[in-house]
Amino acid sequence: MDHFWKKMEKTFSKRNILPSHIGRFTDPQDIANQFKEAFSDYCFDSYDDKDSISELCVKLSNSGDCDLHTRQFNVGDVEKALEKLKMGKASGFDGIVKEHLVYSNRSLIIYLMLLFIMMATHCLVPDYFGTGVMVPIVKDSVGDVTDVNNYRGVTLSPTISKLFEYCVMEKFHELTVNSDLQFGFKEKLGCSHATFALRQCVEYFVARGSTVFMAALDARKAYDRVNHTELFH
Repeated sequence: MDHFWKKMEKTFSKRNILPSHIGRFTDPQDIANQFKEAFSDYCFDSYDDKDSISELCVKLSNSGDCDLHTRQFNVGDVEKALEKLKMGKASGFDGIVKEHLVYSNRSLIIYLMLLFIMMATHCLVPDYFGTGVMVPIVKDSVGDVTDVNNYRGVTLSPTISKLFEYCVMEKFHELTVNSDLQFGFKEKLGCSHATFALRQCVEYFVARGSTVFMAALDARKAYDRVNHTELFH
């Protein structure tokens, strides 16, 4: 039944209807510039503070917990990371997808392993790892699809950079401690779990004769605007 309704939604949903114009613009280049300006306003380069970045790197290297030299990558790490990548996904700006890595000569895994080891040893990531293709996705399909503010930007990152991220996450997953109160961006958790926790909390106090006051804050573009350097600290 779930599969049936997903098919129906995919076939007849308004999200499949592409608008002929965005704002007052119909030319593709003008529309692209509109999205560029909109996404640029929401984001900022939080890595301008080079001293802060250097300080953070020194702090991490001196901590002992993140010593990459004692946790070098091996072929198994790269193969396990490759399994986590999904087939049929759009490529980044370089045109490389998972299928290229899966159906290539198996020696490529060894070269990727050596690349990741060199990156970890020299604490250097290629600049192109941070280059992506930003695609606008409709946020509210029943809203105004011609409004540039009704779109969020999804970045298509290079496949090799995603492979490296999976390798790092596998090596240092025990160091990524997060709160049990976080429901977003976590596997098998979402809005329904947050709603359930909220209802349980409210019902607990109401059943005991208390009055519950709630306030909801919709922090628009919160993650885009936060200073990522301070977040890492």
